[in-house]
Amino acid sequence: MHSDTYVLGVLAGNPPWGTKGDIIAIELTERQSLQSDIDDGHARLDAFQRIWADERDYDALVQAIDDLSTLLVQEVLAQLKDTGEAEVLQCPPE
Repeated sequence: MHSDTYVLGVLAGNPPWGTKGDIIAIELTERQSLQSDIDDGHARLDAFQRIWADERDYDALVQAIDDLSTLLVQEVLAQLKDTGEAEVLQCPPE
């Protein structure tokens, strides 16, 4: 059941879900957020490719990625240090 304010708003042409401009603004915000996620994904991939290529400078690796991704990089670098890089980076036998 809807409140009187809801019903009056709909009848007056002011639906509670917003105007077309609001919907466009929301869509633009979502697209920007998605693009940000994509950009971070590329930066994260770049960081891991650089680790694979023997780069170990944490500050340089995490410069362009978000906080969660920095934790992943930190953990990978710690694992490499703890277990010995040669053992971790070996490719499995075919």
